Amino acid sequence: MILYNITFYVDLEYVNDFKAYLNDHHISNLQQDDRVIDYTLFKLLNVDESETMTLSLQYKLKDMNAYNHHLSTTDFQLKNEVSKKYGDKVLYFCSVLEKL
Repeated sequence: MILYNITFYVDLEYVNDFKAYLNDHHISNLQQDDRVIDYTLFKLLNVDESETMTLSLQYKLKDMNAYNHHLSTTDFQLKNEVSKKYGDKVLYFCSVLEKL
C-alpha cells in the first residue's frame, strides 16, 4: 500500500474557497477512482497560522502502479488547476510513503 500526501500552504483569505475546490473537484475524482483505497483531509495544528493555514490531503493507493497512474492523471490535473486558480496563494509539496 502506498500513502500519498500533499501538504498545502493556503493563504488565509483563500482557505474556504480552496477547501470547497478540493471537495468539489479533486476529492470527487478520488471517490471515483478504484485505485484509491481511502483519503482524509487534515489541518496541521502545530504551525504558525498568522498568514497561512496548512492542510494535508492523504490518500492510500493500492500499489506503485496505481500511484504512477494517479500521478500522471488525477494528480497532474490537480497541480495544474491549483497553479492556474490560486497561483502563489496556495503552495504545496508532496510525499510518498510505502507501508512496510
